[in-house]
Amino acid sequence: MALTALSFIEPAGELSEELFPGKDLEEFTAAWLAEAQLKSGSEVAQAAWVYSRAYLTVANRMNAEAASETKGSVSAARLANQIDYWRKRALEHRHDFDILAGTSLGGAYLQPIGYESSE
Repeated sequence: MALTALSFIEPAGELSEELFPGKDLEEFTAAWLAEAQLKSGSEVAQAAWVYSRAYLTVANRMNAEAASETKGSVSAARLANQIDYWRKRALEHRHDFDILAGTSLGGAYLQPIGYESSE
């Protein structure tokens, strides 16, 4: 069965509306899928691309939001490891995509001058 935007949204997929407040998740997922289809003919690779883009979007949104917020008597704070969790999920799916689509560099990545790898 061919992938559709709904293939990635609960209950069929992992993505939930709550992760993308104020966004049309079906529209975003359809765009990511279209992008994936241009990059690979493999549906497994396409799924990895969509999840990578989705989780990177979540991490970027969380990073752009305030670290703590108070509304009336309710306070909330975001921890750095929450953002790291979504970045890690994005990178794992991107790694899977690269391998499945044949775009992997075999573990060799260019490192900007003056930076050291944390690996």
